Amino acid sequence: MTVTDDLPDGVTYVNASADKGTVEESSGTVNWTIPELAAQNDNVATLLITVTLDDGTEGQTILNTGSVTGDNVPNPPDDPTPVCPDGSQPDPISGECSTTPAPRDTELAFTKTAQDLNGPPTVVGDAILYTLQVTNIGTYTAYDVTVTDDLPALVTCQAVSGDSAPIACDDPLEWTIPSLAPGVTASLYITVTIDEGAEGQTIVNSGSVTGDNVPNPPDDPTPVCPDGSTPVDGVCPSTPVPGTSLALAKTAEDVDGPPVLVGDTIRYTLHVTNTGTYTAYNVSVIDDLPDQVTCQGVTGDSPPAGCADPLVWSIPSLAPGVTASLYIDVTINHGTEGQSIINTASVTGGNVPDPPDGVTPVCPDGSEPVDGICEDSPEPAPGGAIFLPLIVKNSR
Repeated sequence: MTVTDDLPDGVTYVNASADKGTVEESSGTVNWTIPELAAQNDNVATLLITVTLDDGTEGQTILNTGSVTGDNVPNPPDDPTPVCPDGSQPDPISGECSTTPAPRDTELAFTKTAQDLNGPPTVVGDAILYTLQVTNIGTYTAYDVTVTDDLPALVTCQAVSGDSAPIACDDPLEWTIPSLAPGVTASLYITVTIDEGAEGQTIVNSGSVTGDNVPNPPDDPTPVCPDGSTPVDGVCPSTPVPGTSLALAKTAEDVDGPPVLVGDTIRYTLHVTNTGTYTAYNVSVIDDLPDQVTCQGVTGDSPPAGCADPLVWSIPSLAPGVTASLYIDVTINHGTEGQSIINTASVTGGNVPDPPDGVTPVCPDGSEPVDGICEDSPEPAPGGAIFLPLIVKNSR
């Protein structure tokens, strides 16, 4: 007589024992062979099969049954009614078990960081990227993981992205992860901007995480400031600075005097003025010198170390009402006779939300081009070689 039990998906065979016959298991199928079973009412053979429920079967219906045949049993019995893991029988209509496996407890780790996408210093209006990461550090899948981030009052959420990200910015923002396998990390990215009126104020953000089968969720991560630093006694080491405004002017002068000649030295002068009410930080002026000139030297306030192309002038800070100046000496290249040589520049600042447009272009003599053309273009330098025609006449 042979009893066959094709174990259901979602379980793993451990062992089996029988009080009669022999038992073999192969690829999830248990075959129990009983040489003979006497015809007595109390002659019962028993097989015990031990299995474990697999990770990932939480909430699933797992049914098991079996079949029996015998050499001299022409009409073997029908397969027994399936049973659920807890010994109950499934609903006769739905076929579902009333009790399904519950998830095993697991553990989570939770971190949060912040980054000023506009770079230091942190300025009102800057975009801040908060990154939240949840890692399953346990040995079983975590289910219905929920992260709550009550964003601070001085920022405005602009976008949310990442794994199973919410569809929009809510307050508080709730991030739900249906399941998280062991060793896996899920990430969420929240982009916010710093509101007007946040100047000088501490802005800290944290969060919390829970899970259905996480009995001991981790403590809330250490709060972070917008620049990614950690507050000390609840105060951020640096706080947002207000925005300010700049003005940029540029002039040109032919040091050798008029007219403009090939080889003349031209001095370009740039003036940056803080026209706002707060100090400007990380001011940067870019001057992409025209191809028809060669830079000879740079002097002024915080000048670059040398001539570069393009030339970048960095001013760490500029107080309100203060003007910084830069002087760039160039020479006009040979072969540029008759050409329009036009130069301009641009300026930005770390806390300058609306930098001025590029300065009005200038020609080497200090004039402004008209329709992209300089009125006076370089003339050949005096003293150059003059070629005269030589005519030979044969009088014969």
